[in-house]
Amino acid sequence: MPQISDLRTFTVKETAAQLGLSVQSTYRAIYNAGLPVIRIGSAVRVRERDLLEWLDSRTEVAA
Repeated sequence: MPQISDLRTFTVKETAAQLGLSVQSTYRAIYNAGLPVIRIGSAVRVRERDLLEWLDSRTEVAA
């Protein structure tokens, strides 16, 4: 069973700040680039672990 510390979540605004993006760009990442979210009613949350995995999956090596 996951520890509560493993379940840390961010709002879209907090996620945007973590990524250095605008809130609008973060919503685009959710809807167009597959950034996983949890919806609780009208609230949208991004799990820290999902954010890190999503970033890892998008890492490119420059040629």
